[in-house]
Amino acid sequence: MSIAAYRKHVEMRIEATNYALRHIPEDRIRYHTCWGSWHTPHTTDLPFRHVIDLMLKVKAQAYSVEALVGFQGRGCADVVQPNCCHPFLLEALLFSMA
Repeated sequence: MSIAAYRKHVEMRIEATNYALRHIPEDRIRYHTCWGSWHTPHTTDLPFRHVIDLMLKVKAQAYSVEALVGFQGRGCADVVQPNCCHPFLLEALLFSMA
């Protein structure tokens, strides 16, 4: 699937999400997405820069992104496996997502 096709696929789901949330005040909505957090090699992950603008179209007050699991050598805190990492590793992860 091309990036353009994937974006179109995601846009339709975001429209549906916003429609479903239309009667809930935005300040009551927190949007969570998992990004590269599965237990497989991350050889085909789409760079987050290709979809971050789409995620921010969800009408929510706050956003949460689970980015990866700690056992895969990058060692970052996450929901799946509560690990801790050195602040420099976390900074590098966030910078790579930007």
